[in-house]
Amino acid sequence: MAARANHASLVSGLCAVVHFALERCRDHGVPVPDELTQALAVVDHWLSGGAVTADALGRARDTAYSAGERASKTASAIGASSEWQTRGGERLLLMRASSLSTAVGNLCHKALKTREWQTLASVMDPVSHSLPEEKPAVFEVIRMRGEASPGAPLKPAQVKRRKVDVDALAVHLGGLLAARLRKLAVHRDTTPDLAGLGALLAEKEYAESAAVATFEERYGGLDVVEDDDVWLIGAAACCLSTAHTHPSGRLNALVPVVYSPNDIIWFLDGDGGVWVQDVIEDPQPVRWADNADRMMAKLVARWCMPAGRCRVLAGKHGATIAQTNALGRIDEASDTYSSLWSDGRRWVNEDAGTTIVCGFSAAATAKF
Repeated sequence: MAARANHASLVSGLCAVVHFALERCRDHGVPVPDELTQALAVVDHWLSGGAVTADALGRARDTAYSAGERASKTASAIGASSEWQTRGGERLLLMRASSLSTAVGNLCHKALKTREWQTLASVMDPVSHSLPEEKPAVFEVIRMRGEASPGAPLKPAQVKRRKVDVDALAVHLGGLLAARLRKLAVHRDTTPDLAGLGALLAEKEYAESAAVATFEERYGGLDVVEDDDVWLIGAAACCLSTAHTHPSGRLNALVPVVYSPNDIIWFLDGDGGVWVQDVIEDPQPVRWADNADRMMAKLVARWCMPAGRCRVLAGKHGATIAQTNALGRIDEASDTYSSLWSDGRRWVNEDAGTTIVCGFSAAATAKF
């Protein structure tokens, strides 16, 4: 049974998530049935181009379902017994094993059903139930990376994250924003493959530049999660994503380097200038920042602003509000296109025609 390209890509992403969950479940003491490892091996072989029949995938699916049913029945028996209080922890672990089994079975089913590949929830939801220690956004990061490598599913060892060296970034972001970045507990992929980046850009018909290479080395692979939504940081992450076919509209000098969860894309041009486009509303990219460091400082500030406590004021009032409230200008996040002031608690951002205030009482900015 051959794999179609798009179908295999999506199954590869889901397979990476299931591999990750299975390994982590074992770490947490979940009694993972041996049948799940065997079923995953069938999917792995199919993704790598091996000769796997539909019957083999079907048997793997049914075996996983049976293992899950067995775990569920055992958990129910404990819950109905006189030992339900003393064996409550064991029961919960068995229920997690049942959820993981459902995820594996549904993954095998996805591999079988090439016309139903769009639906993710049947695998992602039971994975979340099997591993409640992890945020759903973590699974989404792993799925997107696995989807970018069909035929070579990412194993847990390949998706381990490492802490960001915030001290090294403080030179470019400034002390206040670096401190806020540290509180966000941002992680990063393994060191970017700069040699491979050139080939990837060429494949996607983007122009390679020193500015893009520097950005990739400094920021590429950052894992940023905002309200359980995932940001993609780095040219490689953007080019490997299937979210947008060719986001710059084939303006090849503009290379995508940041994807937001709500379809806003930031680009670098050959000289290091930053452009932005809301692909839903904007017909083409517009300039947004002087350089990549200014862009990242502005984005870090955005992630730190208190959600639900921001107002947009017409006109340029930033300097006046900042002076009145003794807010310092954040030079690292200010440039030709916008200016930022903050004390780490209150934020004022001013661009060409508007001022955004965050963390203020309504009375503090009422006259504006």
